[in-house]
Amino acid sequence: MIQQIKMNKRAVLSNTLISTVVGIMAIATVVAGISIFLVSQKNAAAVWEDYYAKEISRVINLARPGDEISLDVTKAVGIATKSQVRSQSEIFTFDNPNNEVCVKLAPSRKTCYPFFNDVDVINYETLPVGDIKDGKPVSLLKFKVAERPVLETI
Repeated sequence: MIQQIKMNKRAVLSNTLISTVVGIMAIATVVAGISIFLVSQKNAAAVWEDYYAKEISRVINLARPGDEISLDVTKAVGIATKSQVRSQSEIFTFDNPNNEVCVKLAPSRKTCYPFFNDVDVINYETLPVGDIKDGKPVSLLKFKVAERPVLETI
């Protein structure tokens, strides 16, 4: 009887140790996940990517062929510069075959959002303007909305 009680104490100690180790590993996993999420949200780049992609898509959906559009994108250019996006031509791109506008404010990701207007976006570029706003030079995204060419079928 005494030997059986000693064996049960060992089993209880073993189960306690295993559950403690599993608990510590679970906590470490959660902390690592939260840390990765917080680092990815640096400068709120993901939020601003989503915002600009949706707003530019909305503008394109309301545009007509022949419209020339200029948008103030100073905030986006500032975030991309802080996040070390290599060139301003990478920040805003338009995928006409897929009807998407893409915004890249961090080197590791890009947010794309569709537009539904059956047009092409051409001659787009991000330009610094000589004006000063809040102590920083203003940047404009300029593009032209053109009628989509009709493909002839044979």
